[in-house]
Amino acid sequence: MQKDQTVSGSSARYSKSMIVIHWATALAVLGAWLTSEGGRHMAENPPLLRVVSFGSRDWTLIYYAKTNTADRAQELAAIVAVIGIALTTVLCGLFGYVSYNNLRLSREIQARIGFEKRLTAVIDELNHRVKNILAVIQSIVTRTMRHGADIDVARELLIGRIHAMSHVVSLLSESQWQGVKLRGLFEPRSIPHAERIALNGPDIIVSARAAQSLALLFFELASHADEGLSLVGKHPHIVAEWSVSGEAPDTVFHFRWEEFNTSAATRRADSEFGIVLLDRVVPEALGGTAKRYFTDVSYVYELTAPMQTVVDENEMGRIGRLGAPLQLKPQRKR
Repeated sequence: MQKDQTVSGSSARYSKSMIVIHWATALAVLGAWLTSEGGRHMAENPPLLRVVSFGSRDWTLIYYAKTNTADRAQELAAIVAVIGIALTTVLCGLFGYVSYNNLRLSREIQARIGFEKRLTAVIDELNHRVKNILAVIQSIVTRTMRHGADIDVARELLIGRIHAMSHVVSLLSESQWQGVKLRGLFEPRSIPHAERIALNGPDIIVSARAAQSLALLFFELASHADEGLSLVGKHPHIVAEWSVSGEAPDTVFHFRWEEFNTSAATRRADSEFGIVLLDRVVPEALGGTAKRYFTDVSYVYELTAPMQTVVDENEMGRIGRLGAPLQLKPQRKR
């Protein structure tokens, strides 16, 4: 802004200097012309001198030739033309200076209005996100620290769930809330036992809303795949795979989590919060359905949801417009 003000001030001083130069040029041209015309007239019609003695003194009388009326009219017309050109130049300079400043002021006002509108939208979006995150954390704390829960287990789960939320918020902040890659939600700093999870699926960028729900879902599934609880003394092998089927706009997102080498007798039971999260919260948030069951040698959790809610291009577009450079509308010609 300071640079723009400096440039604007320099332009204003330049315009004023040009006006003064136009004035000086016009006056110089006028003076030079008058001098040349007067000299030419004197050369063509030299004055007559006559000496008269009167009162003991000599008096010199100078007689000038009579001026031609047509020549005098031409000279007067030329003088008026020069003065008119000078005034026109000055007025045009003043008009250009005023027009330029009006245009610059109009653009500055338009930019300020656009900036204030965007700032208001960003503040509203920030308030909305903070309220949502606080509501989720409140629900996590309330359900985790329910009455009768083992304090050590509850503390461990609470720390892990809040850590999972913190990690997904960090990923969203890095992408300016334009979504995160689904694979990024399986990083070791986000969920436990990440090194034992085999991932299989296309690269999908999920929206901010979907990322928060899926981060809690993946943590809840991984936190119950405990080490040492297996059928044959080995850690359960986990496979997380996802796919997209159908044609736009009716594409469907399929997610499948399967823990091999485990059973209902050996696997750590899902917590009350986990059951609500797996069966109701995440499916409703994504507008889909979910089911979980045991096979002879594995535990399976399946989630199906419309791709529109998982990606949510409307949300990404809205957030993208908040972060896009400000575009000034062109001025309409009057």
